[in-house]
Amino acid sequence: MITPETESDYNALFCDALGGEQEPRHEYTYGAGKTGYVLVDCETDTMVWEGGLDKRSSLDSVQQALFFSHLTGKAPGVVIYDTDGEEGPYEHRIRIAAELAGVDYLSYDWQEGLPEEEPAPDIPELPDLSDFSFDFGW
Repeated sequence: MITPETESDYNALFCDALGGEQEPRHEYTYGAGKTGYVLVDCETDTMVWEGGLDKRSSLDSVQQALFFSHLTGKAPGVVIYDTDGEEGPYEHRIRIAAELAGVDYLSYDWQEGLPEEEPAPDIPELPDLSDFSFDFGW
């Protein structure tokens, strides 16, 4: 097996392991009838995955996964390719954001393959702010 070097290499390995389709194109309309498109890193029958390296450039992964989900009606997921064997600051930030947004998160080490089961993450308990309001005194 060839060692992956780019994000695209990692996406190919991950998507192949899932039996998904790599980079299907999805068009959308915005503004006054303008169109755009996105390429989903990996799409299965039930999920759309945004893949990224464990680097700063992946901080927008959660937003992309949510937008892919909006376009396809499938569950969103983020996979971060662990290149150094530890959770660094960007992986940590992405994992927490994904958990809070309800997006599946997976850390993937291509040499170990897909985990059989992810351990339950430590999510801080957020206070109930449903009755919270601001009084600016205006």
